[in-house]
This record gives sequence, C-alpha cells and structure tokens, in this order.
Amino acid sequence: MKDAAVPSAPAEPPMKTARISSGSSERKAWAFAGAVVGALALVGCQRFGEERQCRAVARIVNPVLATIDDERRKNPMSAPAHRDIAKRYQDLALALPTASPTDLPFRNALEGYREVFREASHDAQMFSSALDSTDPRRIAAVRASANRTVKRESALTIEWDSVCLPR
Repeated sequence: MKDAAVPSAPAEPPMKTARISSGSSERKAWAFAGAVVGALALVGCQRFGEERQCRAVARIVNPVLATIDDERRKNPMSAPAHRDIAKRYQDLALALPTASPTDLPFRNALEGYREVFREASHDAQMFSSALDSTDPRRIAAVRASANRTVKRESALTIEWDSVCLPR
C-alpha cells in the first residue's frame, strides 16, 4: 500500500509590504515629508520666538509696574509722587522693544501697551496737576478720565494673554 499522502499545509500567502516605489513619486513623498517637518519646525520656532519676546517684555514691564503700584499705594494723593509715576510710565513706553513687522499679533499687543503707558503717563501728570490745584471737581474729572485708561488696559491684558500664554 502506498503511503497516504499527507496533505501539506496550505502555503501562506506572501507578506505584502508597503513600499514607496522608486522614481519621481518617491522623491515627491520625501519632499512632502520634508515640507511637513519644515512647517512644523517653523511654527515651533515662531512660537518659541513669541515666548522669548513675551518674557523679555515682562522682565522690563513688571518691575516698573510694581514700583508704580507701591508708590501709588504709599502716596495716593501726592502731586510729586504722581509726577514721578508719570515719568515712570513715559520711560516704560520708551523702553518697550520694537516688534518684528511679521509678528502682527505680538506687535499689535505691544503697541497697544505702549499707547496705554503713554496715556497712563498723561493721566498721572494730569492727576498731579489736579492735586496741585486742590479743586475737588478737577480731581474727580481726572480720575474719571484715568478709569478709561484702566479699562483699555484690561482689554489689552486679554489680548496680551492670547498672544503670550502657552496654547
């Protein structure tokens, strides 16, 4: 008797591997991958640049604003103190760096703060003059005007945070 043939196991289908064909489509794939990586790196570098600029501005602004707040708390009705505060705000507006024209959101926020610091300088100078005059109506009017600057600064803080806080 012949040995019964043992059925062999079915042959496994050859594994298919994904492969980029050679030639121009392979170059296109690599070029596309390079473009994606480059774009991501550019966005990351731009974001790093914004964060670096924001930190630089904070290092300039925060100590001066802390000094102004201390002075205002210590001498809320002192004309000489408010003249000094006006000078500090003006110097702060001048000390802010110039932003790159290509970084529009950061530049707009920075220029908004520069303008608010100029307005605050003007308000403090006007308040100093009103205090010198000892006219209660004039003092009240200047305070009302300064409140508009404070409200504008609050809106700018939201804009600044949208540019400078990590996303």
